Amino acid sequence: MSSRQVTNWISLSDMMTGLMLVFLLIAVLSISQVVVREQERQDLLDEYDLSKEEIYSDLEDTFGEKKTEWGIEIDRDLSIKFQNPDVLFGYLSADISPEFSLILEEFIPLYLGIINKEKYQDKIKEVRVEGHTADWDDYMFTVKLSQERANAVLSNILNNSYYNNLDVKTKDKIKFWFTANGLGNGRTLDKEGEFTYYSNKDIGTNSRRVEFRIVTTSDELIEEIINNKK
Repeated sequence: MSSRQVTNWISLSDMMTGLMLVFLLIAVLSISQVVVREQERQDLLDEYDLSKEEIYSDLEDTFGEKKTEWGIEIDRDLSIKFQNPDVLFGYLSADISPEFSLILEEFIPLYLGIINKEKYQDKIKEVRVEGHTADWDDYMFTVKLSQERANAVLSNILNNSYYNNLDVKTKDKIKFWFTANGLGNGRTLDKEGEFTYYSNKDIGTNSRRVEFRIVTTSDELIEEIINNKK
């Protein structure tokens, strides 16, 4: 091999080594960016998980002592279930009973006070008022009845003196957050509070209930992360 050939071979070798280093650097930078993005997403998820835990703690601290008196259950999914059917509505009626009206009069200002905290303003996506009925052969009838009951509770909220004394911006935010949802007897519960669809157990009286359910924006974030990984 001549000295010229040796020189050309060394130059080609050096060029290939340089290209390998460039590709390696690009790969390292790409991996680093992926790691940083994943960490940012995880930090954001951790932040939202902490907020959900704080909301749950606020609900427990505020209403925990009322569980027996009001017949409510507070779940970590940020729902409050009013499940004493004897004090909610009359039989096959959407008229709020006088006893439930008194409960709502005390409940609503405290509940709105929690969700209106500044630290939760960008964490809440929706607040659902859900109506649920017991078993009935005519499913669409139960949907209609439960919707009317959910509407009645939402109307009660919007006519509460605490709500009426809020500023216009806060009222608009509440109207943006709150929805009334009639779910009929599609999600009946057994005596243990589990969905009968899964447990295959007998339907309990707690199926006739009203739920206040907070939906956080973390649900949107999780969906976005899943979609980005597809």
